[in-house]
Amino acid sequence: MANAFSRLKRVLVAHKLSVPELHRRIQRRGLRVNVKSLYRLADEHKPLERLDLRVAGAICQVCDVPISELITFETGRP
Repeated sequence: MANAFSRLKRVLVAHKLSVPELHRRIQRRGLRVNVKSLYRLADEHKPLERLDLRVAGAICQVCDVPISELITFETGRP
């Protein structure tokens, strides 16, 4: 079975952003996202149990990336 993993950390590095700066940019767009959710998504080693598509959509809008760059599905990884 495949597990979902976040690639947010890679997206942040590519855009030279920190989690707090991403949070500020999302807020400037009038969207409310818990910063703790962003920190959890920045952990690329822990499989995702669930994903709030509203949060994913906000990240994709701010970073101008498709969701396929934010989430990956992998098998054989704990």
